[in-house]
Amino acid sequence: MTTNLPNTTNRPSRLFFLLMLATPALAMAQAKPKTVEVSNPDLKKVLASIESVSTYKSNQAVAQVYVVGNGSGSAKLPESDETSHSLLVSVSEYGEHPASRLFKVGPLMNPKIVADKGSAQGEYVMVTEGLASARKTHKLSFANGRVSYQ
Repeated sequence: MTTNLPNTTNRPSRLFFLLMLATPALAMAQAKPKTVEVSNPDLKKVLASIESVSTYKSNQAVAQVYVVGNGSGSAKLPESDETSHSLLVSVSEYGEHPASRLFKVGPLMNPKIVADKGSAQGEYVMVTEGLASARKTHKLSFANGRVSYQ
């Protein structure tokens, strides 16, 4: 007479396997996050000046366009404290160790991204800038790891 008993020979190894999977998660859950003051003055100045950020993705890279204020009076208009802006464009490849490049375009007066275009080969956006009475439209291209402003 045979009986069908459950197979208990693998239970210790299954339990060990489950504990091995859960241990890093438990350790992370118990680690308390740290708060550290950033002391780099250039980094603090740039981050405090960011007014907006836009992200654009293609098949080969990711571009982030930051609109950064240049500070009061930077437009150098007579009897005005008008601010000019710069565009910081970060272009990064995909991958485990992506190559990343940072470009600065400016100074610009009141830049606005009005349309984004692109293809699998690269991306570009249309940017308007200038005083209200004389705004111009330019193409900001970030294809193949390069940035151009035309």
